[in-house]
Order: sequence, then structure tokens, then C-alpha cells
Amino acid sequence: MRAMKFFALTISIFTIAGVCFLCGAGVDAARAETAACKISFTSPAQNAEVGSSGAVTGTADGLGKGHHLWLLAHPKRLAKEWWPQGGDETTVEDQKWDVLVYYGSKDDINKLFEVVAVVVDDGVNKELTDWFERSKATNDYRPIRFPRIVKECESPRLVVKKTSH
Repeated sequence: MRAMKFFALTISIFTIAGVCFLCGAGVDAARAETAACKISFTSPAQNAEVGSSGAVTGTADGLGKGHHLWLLAHPKRLAKEWWPQGGDETTVEDQKWDVLVYYGSKDDINKLFEVVAVVVDDGVNKELTDWFERSKATNDYRPIRFPRIVKECESPRLVVKKTSH
């Protein structure tokens, strides 16, 4: 009788350990899947000096279906106001992208600017595209709030200093 209880307890422990192992493997697989989207800047360098506009380049790997890369910029002192850059979602070819970014007006010389690369879903992509179409039609480029982003993708930030216009 005692041997049967010991055997049943041993089987239960191994069963629970096996289930925990499988659950852990599922969590690791999910982590690997969500970490698959990687975005990075290649130029300019962090804290570089820039003029009124310039190319910002980088790489993007693992963008899923329905995911869209955008660049946003703002004077760092304006925490909640952002301007989408590039006129449309960022085109990625061979995992590389290149966007022309504008750094404000003459009044912004010697100010810090922040550029962020974000990945958004189809709905937010449409909102950003519509913002560009309206802004171009009215020549009124009002800032937007930071958009809802795809959390599984990195959103790197680049800080530069505008030194000329």
C-alpha cells in the first residue's frame, strides 16, 4: 500500500514537471516570436549635429504582415507633439530604409530633436497616411500625439542637435 502511494506521488510529480516544462517552452517560443521584429538606426549617429533636414537610415528585420514602419520626429522639448516624416510609411528594401527627416524651423537652431522609428498596424497606418494627405492638401502640418504602436517591435530613438538651417 505504501509503495502504491509512493508510485502515485512520483507519477504526479513527473506529470506536473512535464506540463511545466511544456508551458515554459511555449513561453520561450512566444518570446522568440515577439522579439522577431527589430528596427535600428544606422545614421546619423546618436547626438550628431544636423541641419534643417537630412537622411535618417536604418534597418528593419521581421516586419510581419499588416505591420508598417514610420519615422516620427519632434523637438525634444515638446513631449507630446510629433510629426510623421517621409510623406508615407517607410519603404523597406533588403531590410534597409532611408527617410528624409525635417528638423523644424530657424527658431529650432541649437535645439535637440528626437527621431523614433515605430511599427504600427493597418489602422494606425491609415490614420498616419490620412494625416499626410490632409496636411499636404491644406499646407497645415499640425503635430499628432504619439501613435499606438505594435508592442512586439522595438521602437529605437535617436537624439540629434540642430546646428543650422
